[in-house]
Amino acid sequence: MKKYSFLKHLFIFALLYAFVLGIFLYSTAPTYGISKKLCETKYKPPLSGLVAMGSVSDLRTGIFDVLKEVRVHPDVYSGVVIHTTWGALEPEQGVYNFSTIDKALSDIAKYNKEHPLHPIFAKIRISKAINPPDWVLKLAGGPVNIVLNDGRTIQVGLYWTEEYRNAWKAFQQKLASRYDDNILLREVCVNSGAMITDEPFIAIFNNATIANLKAKGYTDAAFKATLKGALDDYACWKNTPIDYSFNVLREIDSGKPVNNMDFTLSLMREFRQRYGERAVLSNHGLQETFSKGAIPIYNLFAELGAPIAAQTKGPSDLTDKTIKTGLKYDVTEFEIWVSKEAGGYANYSKADLERWAQMIQSTYKMPKLSVSAPASTQKGKITIKGTSEPDILILINDTALYADKSGAFSTAVPLEKGKNTLSVIAVDRVGNETIKTITVTYDVLCCVNTFWKENIIF
Repeated sequence: MKKYSFLKHLFIFALLYAFVLGIFLYSTAPTYGISKKLCETKYKPPLSGLVAMGSVSDLRTGIFDVLKEVRVHPDVYSGVVIHTTWGALEPEQGVYNFSTIDKALSDIAKYNKEHPLHPIFAKIRISKAINPPDWVLKLAGGPVNIVLNDGRTIQVGLYWTEEYRNAWKAFQQKLASRYDDNILLREVCVNSGAMITDEPFIAIFNNATIANLKAKGYTDAAFKATLKGALDDYACWKNTPIDYSFNVLREIDSGKPVNNMDFTLSLMREFRQRYGERAVLSNHGLQETFSKGAIPIYNLFAELGAPIAAQTKGPSDLTDKTIKTGLKYDVTEFEIWVSKEAGGYANYSKADLERWAQMIQSTYKMPKLSVSAPASTQKGKITIKGTSEPDILILINDTALYADKSGAFSTAVPLEKGKNTLSVIAVDRVGNETIKTITVTYDVLCCVNTFWKENIIF
């Protein structure tokens, strides 16, 4: 009888041990931030608030540290730019290396785990002029020599040709198939037609360059087709908002640059009509006082409304007055130049960033959000419930879901052993966010210890 009792308790102990070990391993398994897949995706909202734009000079030296600025000024940015190059991602045609993007997303997920009160998300901007793939330069009889204003010459691919455009479009399809469902990625930037910068409309049009372009078959019609064709190039992105930077079109068929603002404004309308709330209208020349050429673009921003992204024209333009000017024209996302503290040129402090973020928050209506969850549990999962706006996106650590028609949401969330700080974010369709945090303590061994003391007797 005693032997039977001993074996019975031994059997119970073995079951309990396996149970506890399984829970422990499950609860302490590594997580990598927001899940890669969105379940029943309805939309991904664009970014809003302050976004760390990164450094172009870093790209030239092969540096892809997206958190460089955010580490210096943590808990104030809502996003970062994953700035990389076509040459780094597709060094040979059809041969891809996405390690720079994968590492950036992994770093962001790790940061979010360490900063649950202020998680960040990303936009991808891929440079074609910096570190272009050798095979791209040779397409369609390229490259072409671009004479910079300082006298230096660089070579770029024939970006207006069908062969080049098809290669870029195929590249976007590969990117979208890999990242379109990743909720950490909230925007992708249009670079179709870009010559030397990440702004498709910006080009060097001095006499020497115009002659070189014409010798390679460049025409205004081909370039306009490339800019309009961007709407098709990025159609493979089904869930991710698309950032398109607009400037006045300059035509050169006459032999000298001639402005065509009507084309720009028409394409802005067409872009928004086609992609709706996923069409992020953008400009990289925000200032306290606009140039004559920028006024029609910002007036149309105000007419079409959010989402709208902007960079200031330069680091010195990061002022309260410039932020207020952007808000006047419905800018919802402000890309911030790298600070001197992080190796850049902009002179601002953490207090400046916090003030600008508050200016943005107070200008736009943030979604309502209420959350309930237990303060402690003996289980490896809890159910988080809450209410927000109807059909709004809710992000809870590594879970993405949508509120129902009444604004209610509920989901089970796994816990790690000990104290868990969970961020709950409600994001509307133009990127406005409300964040709340809850703390839940998971004590996996408390119930087992009680059972052991009361039942396991040798």
